Amino acid sequence: MSRILVVGGNGFLGAALVDALIDGGHDVRVLDRFSSPRRFRASAVREHRADLDDHAAVARAVAGVDVVFHFLSTTTPASAAREPLRDVTENLTLSVQLAGAAAAAGVERFVYASSGGTVYGPVPAEGRVDEDVPLRPISPYGIGKAAMESYLEYFRLEHGMDHRILRIGNPYGPAQMLPRPRGLIAVAMDRARRGEPFQRIGNAVRDYLHVDDLVQQVLAASLLPSAHRTFNVASGTGHSVSEVLAVVRSVTGLPLIEEVQDNEATFVERSVLDPGRILTEFGLSEPRPLAEGVRQMWEAIR
Repeated sequence: MSRILVVGGNGFLGAALVDALIDGGHDVRVLDRFSSPRRFRASAVREHRADLDDHAAVARAVAGVDVVFHFLSTTTPASAAREPLRDVTENLTLSVQLAGAAAAAGVERFVYASSGGTVYGPVPAEGRVDEDVPLRPISPYGIGKAAMESYLEYFRLEHGMDHRILRIGNPYGPAQMLPRPRGLIAVAMDRARRGEPFQRIGNAVRDYLHVDDLVQQVLAASLLPSAHRTFNVASGTGHSVSEVLAVVRSVTGLPLIEEVQDNEATFVERSVLDPGRILTEFGLSEPRPLAEGVRQMWEAIR
């Protein structure tokens, strides 16, 4: 059993992680502003209700903790492109302060949710990207994530705090529907149910990973011994926006009207991550196919 703090533990991914950690017998705390009702089902969780800029609250939350999972972001790739300074102030600066507080408290390992879709930048038109590909982020969101990855290496060398960097693909699952739909699949399902047009941005190719498969990968890479500190957390299979929307139409049996909008100039058109390292090293099963995962999500929200 480890003493674990999940920062952003009331978010989509954080809440799923909290439940899995509790099921695994760990002592779990959550640091979150809890701006929405509690999303994790576990009751044996110590809650720290605060923002990351509340330094006293952060110090209390990390005290006596073995592992910190940092799964909180106040921006998205789109909002960071519109307000890069906000992304630096609210995410990078406060993330560095969180890591510093964790190191000062003697935390053994800091697990960081990075962004597989943005930190690599433009990638080849074919194939998958593994963890050894040099980072070339071109968007403010990716630049901030890549910078935080480098800061974690500083904290390891200077303060002895180990880390795991998780470059996550595009997760999806039923909980993305609440409190309001987020993510391509959830928004498309919501618009299909309501009979409203879907605002489509380009035809980018991404890999999509069901939240249950994501949690399995995250737990293995974060808590088990490894010679590596960086892992792609992904399905390894790329799907274009058109393909995803076709799956949503097929699964729901509903029409979906599309309205096409332009991309941001720094938007990465293709990002398909190679999860070979994480699957092979920890003996994990292949993630479920997209159509199966979308069908399970639709059945759950119905």
